[in-house]
Amino acid sequence: MQRLRPLVHAQTRKYASKIRYGRGFTLLELQTAKMSPKFAQTVGISVDIRRKDSNQETLQNNVARLENYKSKLILFPRRADKPKKGDINDSTADALKSADAGNQNKDKHIFEKSVSTRRQKPRAISADMKKAKVYLKLRQARINKYYKGAREKRAKEEAEKKV
Repeated sequence: MQRLRPLVHAQTRKYASKIRYGRGFTLLELQTAKMSPKFAQTVGISVDIRRKDSNQETLQNNVARLENYKSKLILFPRRADKPKKGDINDSTADALKSADAGNQNKDKHIFEKSVSTRRQKPRAISADMKKAKVYLKLRQARINKYYKGAREKRAKEEAEKKV
């Protein structure tokens, strides 16, 4: 079984839409999840001190992954009668006796990445679709966006002249 790894976007523009497993969590992600890097490595979380977070959404997703991992993690105390408190508290006797303790995850990746399906199923082209002039609409939208500032400025100037 591997360590818990973050989900990151691939490097180049061609593959940037793909999500892959990263080398390790950033220090900011660990700090946001209230976990020290040294302790994270001891409980099976990979840490990459070189990686930086440039995307807020990716940061939030990886922190959610860490929180989910922390909630499901069962730490066995060294001494059963004295559980320790720390970044993640040692599990109590009740948690150790539960069914989850004996039934831990044995998959290669702890939490699988979610599979996103973007494609739509093929459908028949209707008469309305054939009549719609999509290219013309896109071109007009592009033109309106381009001239928006100039048109607003001209309308503002004309409104000032009238007053």
